[in-house]
Amino acid sequence: MAAARLTHHARDQLEARSELSQEELLLILDQDLVVLIGQEPGTTHYHKVFYSRPDGNYFVVIQDNENGDVITILPPDYHNRWKISPETFVAARRLITG
Repeated sequence: MAAARLTHHARDQLEARSELSQEELLLILDQDLVVLIGQEPGTTHYHKVFYSRPDGNYFVVIQDNENGDVITILPPDYHNRWKISPETFVAARRLITG
């Protein structure tokens, strides 16, 4: 997969929803510190859960797996494509906190 890069929309959503810096989010994505929860049929858009230590919260990132573009960043309760299991949240937090 290509290196992660934020679209203008994703940058706006990150700033509005999280205390993470752009660099911190890109590092999380490029180091694959996320839990994959699904792929949109017929696309290369992957939905991934990650934990933000500064926010003490989880987010869903939608990223184009082909070119690395981060399309948007959502709080889990805004994400309605797939149900996110409690185990997914535990795994995502463990990737960040060890």
